[in-house]
Order: sequence, then structure tokens, then C-alpha cells
Amino acid sequence: MTRLLIGLAAVAALSGCGAGAGGPAGPALRETATKLETIKTGVLTLKVNMDPKDGDAFGYEIHGPIKLAGEGEVPLADVEYTQRANGQEDTVRLVLDENGGWVERGGERTQLTRSQLDELRSAGSVLGQGGLESLDFEAWIADPKRSDGPGDTDKVSGKLDVVAAMNGLAGLSGVLGSDPVRLDKSNGKQVEDAVKDSSFELLTGKDDRLLRKLALMFEFDADVPDELRDELGKDAVGARFEFDLALDDVNQPVAIG
Repeated sequence: MTRLLIGLAAVAALSGCGAGAGGPAGPALRETATKLETIKTGVLTLKVNMDPKDGDAFGYEIHGPIKLAGEGEVPLADVEYTQRANGQEDTVRLVLDENGGWVERGGERTQLTRSQLDELRSAGSVLGQGGLESLDFEAWIADPKRSDGPGDTDKVSGKLDVVAAMNGLAGLSGVLGSDPVRLDKSNGKQVEDAVKDSSFELLTGKDDRLLRKLALMFEFDADVPDELRDELGKDAVGARFEFDLALDDVNQPVAIG
């Protein structure tokens, strides 16, 4: 079950052009990052998708209410988890409550083991301790620009500093696969040259500066040096990667289980 939730095939790496947040967009990014720890409840939608040059797209989606852990508490969730791979799709319901957790498929429930619960609630899990706070998105954007977003939000957009983004997402279970590639300055320039397109978009409340959406995208060129092809893996070359996290009803009451 753990692998079903977080052990997808390696989704590849991001690369980048590196520049800090500044100008009118800088304060919005900083305030939103600082307030990640104040988000306690919400309805989470997380989509991770990899569309390789050859073969079927694969990835997963998580959707449902979550309650993040306060001091002396455990994270709670009641979500649908959908995995897409090899042209097929499978959806299960995952519930984490005060007494443990279970998975439901086709009306049948299976209790999670202690090790599965520990992994899902670990610091490296999207549903676990500090999952949102690990999103160090301030360092992931180059040339940020702020504009009006939908509703009562501001939008911050720009190009990805994709080396920084990959290294940040690598610690979040299941986002870049079970054995994610990590980049450094020695190969960063090669990867930057291999990126065909990339984007960063963040929506934050105009008044409360609470995160509403974080969407990242990159696409690799199909023609890259052999050494980089070997390092990134064949699925990444010529592929498009998308990470889209949205939060609705932030800090409103939620029903779990």
C-alpha cells in the first residue's frame, strides 16, 4: 500500500535558471511561505503527472479534506487516491483518523499497518508532518512577477529555478519517485540547456497570504548529451512534468472518515 501511494516510477528532475524572488512579488512570496505553518485544515488537490516522449503518461492525484497535525496530534485525511500507469487507472479511498487508517477499494476496507501509517505520517509525506512547510518555493522561481489572480488572490508567476525546485521536491515522498535525481552546480548548466520550457505559478490570498495554489511545469528537450540522458533516465528526456497543488476551504472545518 505504501508503494501504491508514494512509490511511483521516477518522474525525473527539474533544472533551472536561478534567480531570487524580488520586486513587488518578493513580499507576497515571503509572507505566503511564512504562513504555511498556519494552515491547519483544507481540501487538498494534488496532481503529479509525467508525460514521456514515448509511452503512456503516468502519475497520481489526491483529493479530499485534510487536517494537519498540531502539537501532540497526528495528521488526518479522507482522500481519494488515483494512480495512472500503463494506460490504466485505479482509485482507492484512504482514511487516516485518530485510531489509525484504512484503504477502501470496491467497498472492501483494509487496515493500514503501523509501518504504513508511520510512513504516510512522516515528515517526508504530503499528508504527513510538515508536508506543506517543506515547500520552499521562494527559491524555486526566477524573475517573479505579481498580478491579480482569480477571486481574492494575487498571482505570482515566472520561470522555474528548476535545479532548486527539483532538490526541494526530492524530499517530498512520491513527487519525484522513490529514487529522485538530485542536481548540483556541476550538472545544472547542462540541465538548464536541456529544458525546453518551464513555468511557476502561485496563488495566495490578498488579505491572509495563505497558499491557495502552487503549479510547476517543465519540459525537457528530446536531444540531450548522453551523460545527462543516463543521469536523468530515459523517461525524462523529451518528457513534460507537472506538479499542481491546490487548497480550498483553508482553515475551515473538515469532516474526516
